[in-house]
Amino acid sequence: RNFKSASSRSILRVRKGSVVKLAQQAASHAQSKGYRVVERKIDRDDADLKFRKDSRELNISIEDKDNGWIEIDEDLDVNN
Repeated sequence: RNFKSASSRSILRVRKGSVVKLAQQAASHAQSKGYRVVERKIDRDDADLKFRKDSRELNISIEDKDNGWIEIDEDLDVNN
Protein backbone atom coordinates (compact mmCIF):
# COMPACT_ATOMS: atom_id res chain seq x y z
CA ARG A 1 0.00 0.00 0.00
CA ASN A 2 1.10 3.52 -0.77
CA PHE A 3 -0.60 6.27 1.22
CA LYS A 4 -0.52 9.88 0.10
CA SER A 5 -1.08 11.16 3.64
CA ALA A 6 -2.08 9.92 7.05
CA SER A 7 -3.24 11.70 10.15
CA SER A 8 -3.37 10.80 13.80
CA ARG A 9 -5.10 12.87 16.47
CA SER A 10 -5.43 12.54 20.20
CA ILE A 11 -6.96 14.72 22.89
CA LEU A 12 -5.85 14.43 26.49
CA ARG A 13 -7.18 16.16 29.57
CA VAL A 14 -5.11 16.72 32.68
CA ARG A 15 -6.45 17.93 36.00
CA LYS A 16 -3.82 20.42 37.06
CA GLY A 17 -0.67 21.97 35.78
CA SER A 18 0.79 24.94 34.02
CA VAL A 19 0.09 25.50 30.31
CA VAL A 20 3.50 27.15 29.94
CA LYS A 21 5.31 24.25 31.63
CA LEU A 22 3.40 21.61 29.63
CA ALA A 23 4.18 23.47 26.38
CA GLN A 24 7.87 23.67 27.26
CA GLN A 25 7.92 19.95 28.07
CA ALA A 26 6.10 19.09 24.82
CA ALA A 27 8.54 21.21 22.78
CA SER A 28 11.55 19.67 24.50
CA HIS A 29 10.24 16.14 23.90
CA ALA A 30 9.43 16.79 20.23
CA GLN A 31 12.88 18.27 19.65
CA SER A 32 14.50 15.27 21.35
CA LYS A 33 12.73 13.10 18.73
CA GLY A 34 14.21 15.13 15.86
CA TYR A 35 11.36 17.58 15.21
CA ARG A 36 12.23 21.23 14.57
CA VAL A 37 10.08 24.09 15.80
CA VAL A 38 8.19 25.86 13.01
CA GLU A 39 5.83 27.92 15.14
CA ARG A 40 5.59 28.56 18.88
CA LYS A 41 3.02 30.71 20.66
CA ILE A 42 2.84 30.22 24.41
CA ASP A 43 0.63 32.25 26.77
CA ARG A 44 -0.39 31.64 30.36
CA ASP A 45 -3.65 29.88 29.43
CA ASP A 46 -3.11 28.81 25.80
CA ALA A 47 -0.27 27.39 23.69
CA ASP A 48 0.03 26.47 20.02
CA LEU A 49 3.10 24.58 18.80
CA LYS A 50 3.97 23.37 15.30
CA PHE A 51 6.89 21.06 14.45
CA ARG A 52 8.25 19.40 11.31
CA LYS A 53 10.40 16.34 10.71
CA ASP A 54 10.88 15.12 7.14
CA SER A 55 7.34 14.65 5.78
CA ARG A 56 5.72 14.82 9.21
CA GLU A 57 3.99 17.82 10.73
CA LEU A 58 3.09 17.77 14.42
CA ASN A 59 0.67 20.31 15.89
CA ILE A 60 0.10 20.58 19.63
CA SER A 61 -2.50 22.84 21.21
CA ILE A 62 -2.75 23.24 24.98
CA GLU A 63 -5.63 25.14 26.55
CA ASP A 64 -6.72 25.87 30.12
CA LYS A 65 -10.47 25.19 30.08
CA ASP A 66 -11.22 27.25 33.26
CA ASN A 67 -12.91 24.27 34.91
CA GLY A 68 -9.83 22.77 36.52
CA TRP A 69 -8.87 20.88 33.36
CA ILE A 70 -6.18 21.49 30.76
CA GLU A 71 -6.86 20.08 27.30
CA ILE A 72 -3.98 18.89 25.12
CA ASP A 73 -4.80 18.33 21.46
CA GLU A 74 -2.12 16.62 19.35
CA ASP A 75 -2.36 16.18 15.59
CA LEU A 76 0.27 14.37 13.49
CA ASP A 77 0.10 14.56 9.68
CA VAL A 78 2.31 12.41 7.48
CA ASN A 79 2.62 13.26 3.79
CA ASN A 80 4.37 10.79 1.50
